[in-house]
Amino acid sequence: MKISTSSGILVVVIVSMILGLILRLLLVVTLPTTWDGGTFLYWANLLNNGQIPYRNFFIRDPVYIYLIAISTQTFGINIPALSIASVVPSILTVPLLYRISREIFDRLTGLVSALIFSFSPTVVWYSTVFDERSLMLFLSVLGMWALVRCLRTGNTRFLVLFGLIIGVGTFAYRALAIYAVALPPFLALLTHRGGFSLRDASKRLALGTILSWGSFFIAFSSIFLLFSNSSSFEWMVSNFGFGGQAESAGSFITSQTSISFKDRIFYVAVREWLYLLVPALVFPVVILFRKLSNRVNLALGITMVGSAAFLVATLAWRTADPQSSFGAYDPSIPYLYAFLAFLVVLPGTAAVTYRRISRPISYKGSMPIEWALLIFWFLSTVVLVALFGHPLVNYYYYFAPILTLLASPVISQAIRQIGYPTRNPLSRMMGHRIPILFLAVLLANAGMTAAMLYTTQMSWRNQSLSSIYDVASYIQAKTNPQDEILVGNPAIATLAQRKTALGITELQLYAFAGPEPFVPVANDPFHLFPNVTEISRFMASGGVKYVVADQSPPTLYIIGLHPLWKTSFLNNFVLETLIDGVSIYRYNPIWDLSQHLDAVEAFNNSTVYSYTYQAFVDGFGHLLISSWHSSLQPVGGTILSNQVLFHPPYVSGNSYIQIGLPTNKYTNLTTSFALADGAVGKSSGVTYSVQVRERTQQLFLLNRLVTTNSWQQFSNLLPTGPDLTIVLSSSSGASSSYDWLQVTLTLY
Repeated sequence: MKISTSSGILVVVIVSMILGLILRLLLVVTLPTTWDGGTFLYWANLLNNGQIPYRNFFIRDPVYIYLIAISTQTFGINIPALSIASVVPSILTVPLLYRISREIFDRLTGLVSALIFSFSPTVVWYSTVFDERSLMLFLSVLGMWALVRCLRTGNTRFLVLFGLIIGVGTFAYRALAIYAVALPPFLALLTHRGGFSLRDASKRLALGTILSWGSFFIAFSSIFLLFSNSSSFEWMVSNFGFGGQAESAGSFITSQTSISFKDRIFYVAVREWLYLLVPALVFPVVILFRKLSNRVNLALGITMVGSAAFLVATLAWRTADPQSSFGAYDPSIPYLYAFLAFLVVLPGTAAVTYRRISRPISYKGSMPIEWALLIFWFLSTVVLVALFGHPLVNYYYYFAPILTLLASPVISQAIRQIGYPTRNPLSRMMGHRIPILFLAVLLANAGMTAAMLYTTQMSWRNQSLSSIYDVASYIQAKTNPQDEILVGNPAIATLAQRKTALGITELQLYAFAGPEPFVPVANDPFHLFPNVTEISRFMASGGVKYVVADQSPPTLYIIGLHPLWKTSFLNNFVLETLIDGVSIYRYNPIWDLSQHLDAVEAFNNSTVYSYTYQAFVDGFGHLLISSWHSSLQPVGGTILSNQVLFHPPYVSGNSYIQIGLPTNKYTNLTTSFALADGAVGKSSGVTYSVQVRERTQQLFLLNRLVTTNSWQQFSNLLPTGPDLTIVLSSSSGASSSYDWLQVTLTLY
């Protein structure tokens, strides 16, 4: 079967889809993931359990979540089921690109488009990220196909289809609306090119706009009102509008990010997409040259100047330090140098081969309207990405389909030239060395990109699937079905069949400080976003059984931004274990000083001590308090499990440990104290005191001179409810290195 036949090409397209699917699924189970996928999996599980979106839980991009819900109902609650909603739309985009490219150019170019999207390393890599972007691209390409069919057949019903696709797609990814907004200028160009009178052109433009926008608003408003009916119209407007809340369109558009940071993101994006950017840019360059001049020298000159400008633009603002967010990353030095080399070699090769690889897109007379459609789609995507105030590397994935379509005719022409018959293979290679060189450099750059992506960790894709399953298994074994956990990646809760604390699925919304009670989303009529005060009290009451200190988002960092939340965590949770490097903290109803050293403040008359590795030390390494087993002195020949070393100051004065208990829940304070064995006979004793205050009012004070090597114990009742402060202090006058005091303190 010849590949030039329609059936032969169809077989190749189908085979490429199957192989592309297998490749994507392999990467799904080997590459790390992040919290977005876990959030979507949790939401899908809520849908399957009868929860109503926007009323019972917050959701964004519901079309994608409903697809995941269908997938998990079919294949079970697991990561592969989650991946289907991202991987399958990417594969289904392949035949659409083939049809579009075939309609605009020819069969071979259509085949090249299909092969690029099936196996392009950056396309494959980003289509395995668990989010809605692959679905968004599938729907956008489907809309582009409807416009191509409208241009080819003149049938305006395809404009209606376009509007319906984009209207529904807006609920898969709201930024898709940009294509509907940008369509009228393209329709104006279409009517202008048709040579109609002003009156007829105006009628055609009005008709096209009404058909496309009308169908768009019918599809969009129907879904919008459906969700509004089950929740709240104002709440839906705030979610999709420009109110500026965390998940609204206005938030992403109006967010401020430094120019240098955006340059950094752009640099990373160019590094990933260079092998498609260079051939794709030949397309607009040919159109530009056609408008300027037919002279080749001028064309090559502009190409070289553009390449130089491109180099400057991508390197001028590059920062040397790696970025910790927005998906930016720094690969190893060999990859960096290889990219810099390709940044010079690839545009240079394109300039040298320009005359030959630009032949399929040379034209006489007016530019074909289908080509204008590609430029329109590219510029609309540029506007889409440029609008986002939050710079993300994977926003550049939005260019994948249009870059594929723009690069395909150049690559197919190089392939076609190599396939021209010659007398022998050697003469063929020599005669076609320029297109062979061009394709070889493209493949080399694509191969380097594939290796770089697979081996370089991204900041927002840093949790291995095995780690997620391991932590989920541990949580499930240690908790009951009704228990709740606080976790950054909700996939852990979903796989453990547990609830997230107070329904929090997007912990990153709390990742900035604010006044207490801190509210991440204002004007929430259904109280879907608890404030920090509520979370803190819920955790202190035992409502949260485990805190999983994962890094996507960084759970402990977010907690630490809010003093009340931080205090609640430090006073009520103890480190239980580490699983694959992830710290697991357990709720402990008994407050034990040896387990909560990080929850206290330690200082003396002149020094504030810093807490590191279960000990408070000053700038000279002098210990004030420690729970290190190796540093503890025995009392009566033994060391208690909750025994703590409390050392008086190295100079005359007092040492203090201060414990804050907001909304105290404990009814009893018990403290024991004794001199350690190492100090017997050498210390003149240590004065030890315990003071309990309610705000500025002292509730009781204990003072003891400790001189014996035996435990003394003191207990006192505490009032529950008020904010209490407990201060432990010690003094030995002129200090001696023999003044070792051992303490246990528990709250019940």
